[in-house]
Amino acid sequence: MHFLDYFARRARAGKVILIGTLPIIPYPENLRDPRFWNDESATMEPNTKRITFKNIEVLEKYMERQSLLYDGVARRIIFSEQGFDTPKTDDGEMIQAAAYCYAYKKIESMPGIDAFILHRHVDHRHEGGLLLGLRRWDTAKTKKRIYECFRLADTPEWEGAFQFALPIIGLEDWD
Repeated sequence: MHFLDYFARRARAGKVILIGTLPIIPYPENLRDPRFWNDESATMEPNTKRITFKNIEVLEKYMERQSLLYDGVARRIIFSEQGFDTPKTDDGEMIQAAAYCYAYKKIESMPGIDAFILHRHVDHRHEGGLLLGLRRWDTAKTKKRIYECFRLADTPEWEGAFQFALPIIGLEDWD
């Protein structure tokens, strides 16, 4: 949040170009563990050290501060690159997909969010071992569990596709 305050001061002083949208990439604190709901450094305090999907509400609220407004209005937020690794465990694909489902449901009702751009439709074999895709990088480009969640996220079938994620996350329902 310190950077946002710094940026706002520089913008008011005419030192940077003013923009009406804040692009952010709120990856989990551990890139190899998509379970952002366990992130310890992402707190619900306005002075949090990190923004992840665990505390993304803090960012939206923070952007409403008078000193950060753009033409009197809170800047819009876009997730310009976001992904969740597939842990190399038997339940890795389920955990990756559950992270996507939870992130999607969290931001769906947030009016300040304009875009959620998923990074990697296919795993990249040279991306530092991260497996962020909807499909594997092998020659068959096999669909992973997250594929159906992504495909059905904004349809009437979303609830059936997302239901498996609730016990993984530790929730009883999406409310």
